[in-house]
Amino acid sequence: MGRLMIWGLVRPGCLSFQFLLGKGIPETLAEYSTAYPWKIFLAGIGGAPVHRNGVLGGILVILFGLAWHFAARAFGEEWVPTWLGMPANYYRDAFWIALGGSALLIACSGF
Repeated sequence: MGRLMIWGLVRPGCLSFQFLLGKGIPETLAEYSTAYPWKIFLAGIGGAPVHRNGVLGGILVILFGLAWHFAARAFGEEWVPTWLGMPANYYRDAFWIALGGSALLIACSGF
């Protein structure tokens, strides 16, 4: 579980680097309107990525939950496929599905 959590921090880390090293700070500060207090503006900047990552994390949980549900229905709950002992075609298909799913998730998140 620890490895998944570490890999899960890759996206927020990349977004932070993109924000800090790219055009993120000047573009964000240009959007500041003095009609709102500075603290509210900073809370909005910090809160939006947290909510976005929470929604995307929830989508991933639902996606993996559905995958497990359908795998359990197809193979039986006592024999859900594991990583070892599967035919070579399984690994090939799993690789392309993971690559396509990751590309779709990145495209949907606007990264």
